[in-house]
Order: sequence, then C-alpha cells, then structure tokens
Amino acid sequence: IHHRCALTHHSDLAEYIDLLQNSVEEQKLLRRDLLIGVTQFFRDRPAWDSLTEDIIPRLIERAQPEAEIRCWVTACATGEEAYSLAILLDEAIARSDKSLRFKIFATDIDAIALEKATLGIYPQSIEREIEPERLQRYFVEKDNCWQIVRELRKKLLFAPHDLTKDAG
Repeated sequence: IHHRCALTHHSDLAEYIDLLQNSVEEQKLLRRDLLIGVTQFFRDRPAWDSLTEDIIPRLIERAQPEAEIRCWVTACATGEEAYSLAILLDEAIARSDKSLRFKIFATDIDAIALEKATLGIYPQSIEREIEPERLQRYFVEKDNCWQIVRELRKKLLFAPHDLTKDAG
C-alpha cells in the first residue's frame, strides 16, 4: 500500500484512501499489486511427493471403475500447480489397473492469470522444473515456449473465484 502511495504521489495514507474511494483504476492497480503470483511446476517437492506416494494412490484405490476423480485447486494463478496435479493424476491412473478419468477445477481471483492458465503456455525456463520425460510427454514446443498438450488441458477447467467472498 505504501508503494502505491509513493507511485501516486500521496504523502499519507488518508490521501491515498481518498484516491481509492474515487478511482476504480487505482482500485484495480492496488488489487493487482496485492495478489501473490508465486507459482511454479512442482513447487514444494515434499508436498508433491506426498500426493504421489500417499494421496493419489488412495484416491485411485477407492474409485469405482469408470469413475471420474474430481479435484479443486484454489488460488491457481497461472496454472502451474493445477497442471502439476494433472500430470501426477494422469501418470498414476496410467500405472493403475483401473479405467478412470479425472477433472480439475482450478480457480483464482485474477482474470489475467486465468487466461494464461487456460492457454497453458510457459517460458522455456520451465525446463529447470520439469523432468525431460514429463516435458516431452505433457508439453509441445511452441514459439520458443512450452505449451501443455491439448489432451491434458481439456481435463482442467479454469474459472474466476474469490475465496474471501465464497469459500465453497
């Protein structure tokens, strides 16, 4: 907030609050600055290892044949974690002896981030985050970037959602 005060040349918080009350544009800019955009594929490896070794196998074990496993990823930003989950589910289902499907509902408050997530296009730097086998299986090269393959993108639905207004 102090950063936005400085950028708008307001010396105290009261002046900036007045600006916020009268400027929809400044409200949008402040909101954008407050959003946390930290995301990457398989960020926090121990959590992903737990999903791979414990949670996902139990979901598959409990699922009826021909069933659809449904997951919700909140605060998905540009989609890296949602796609990471999709990759893990796809791999685990392929290893299982069950015919299962999955769908991931991924939400965020940031419409611009959701547009990026829906496209599933990421910079070449993701090569540092993703094993070469996964990169070759789940991505295609496109204009010096990597894009999630269409078959996997179809299993995710990205939508706007504000958890502070509706938690469920």
